Amino acid sequence: MQYSSELVGRIEASPTKKLKPIKQALLAQQVQLIDFADGEPELGISNETREAIAKSLKEGHYKYSAAQGSQPLLRTIAEIRHVPIDNIVIGYGVKHLFYSLLQTYCNPGDAILMLQPNWMIYAQQAKALGISVTNCPVRNGSFDIDFDLLEKLLAENPNIRLIVTSTPNNPTGKCLSQKEKQQLLEIASKKELLLVLDEVFRDLLPSGGKLENTPFSENLISITSSSKSYGMTGFRIGYLLGPEPVVSNITQYLYLTVTNVPEFIQDAYKSELQNSARLVENAAHIRHKQEVMEKAIDACTFISNTPHQGGICMFPKISYPNGIDEWQLAEKLMSEAHVAIVPGIAFSYPGYIRLNYAHLSDSDITEGIQRIETYLVKLNQNIRE
Repeated sequence: MQYSSELVGRIEASPTKKLKPIKQALLAQQVQLIDFADGEPELGISNETREAIAKSLKEGHYKYSAAQGSQPLLRTIAEIRHVPIDNIVIGYGVKHLFYSLLQTYCNPGDAILMLQPNWMIYAQQAKALGISVTNCPVRNGSFDIDFDLLEKLLAENPNIRLIVTSTPNNPTGKCLSQKEKQQLLEIASKKELLLVLDEVFRDLLPSGGKLENTPFSENLISITSSSKSYGMTGFRIGYLLGPEPVVSNITQYLYLTVTNVPEFIQDAYKSELQNSARLVENAAHIRHKQEVMEKAIDACTFISNTPHQGGICMFPKISYPNGIDEWQLAEKLMSEAHVAIVPGIAFSYPGYIRLNYAHLSDSDITEGIQRIETYLVKLNQNIRE
């Protein structure tokens, strides 16, 4: 008897899970592991939101509701993003919203172009659905877009339907400039493609401000969620902005698969979105941790800072001897130095490491960077000797 579909066979295991057995073994031994691989922010929901949830349940907001989303939440988002309600759909976070977009906009045999490095899950989702992925690396060091390469790749593959990137970027923290976004939108319009911007870190900028809204376009998709800016990772809620036909198709897909996001969760998200003071506080909290990270890395010889403008992760460059396997390096850092990182090779960018810091204390951040530096010093000395 066959128990698996072809889709199951195309699902790739996340490369970041390779180190999970080592992590579990260390934690079982009660080792003090400093975990830069964890993407869970320590931010928690506000008291106002806790009260909003209680009020919502008391009012009976736990029944079936509209697949597109509740009107109060849709209106709140429309005011924040300056778009009509018909261009918004509520979903189960960026992961499910992007998967819904692939299901309703692309067919097997189509392709997407991803600016790299980027969050790996999108490529995995596409491949699972029989959609090929064309990677377009950004420039090493600066992480600027190589538009000549992008245009070349688009010309070579007429099956590409989406250009996908994130801003602030995961893993680099680099933000697209307004000029870059405009250039991408012009290319998308010329080629009759959609530009997909993952903006899950849009409210976590070093300046404490918000990411500037990209002017609405028929070729633009913006997706974001409550997870990082508001510490609501377990709520599984976010939204997608896009052309009305795309939103309509995704709404039908959500009705077919999940019916709707529970309304009391939507009420909780609305409460957080309307709490501007809370957002400023959260951004300042993350900004402080970023400054601690930068200071700790500046004191190192074998780790160096790279352009970073927002989010909860950094992508510093590391120096190590030739011939080193980065996955083995990550394993050694975890088992010997007791620090968890994600190696740059996981994003097809060797020579870098991704460090998430939003959940760590100042002392753990400083100690963790020192442990990595100490191990790299030892590694480089051993090779020279």
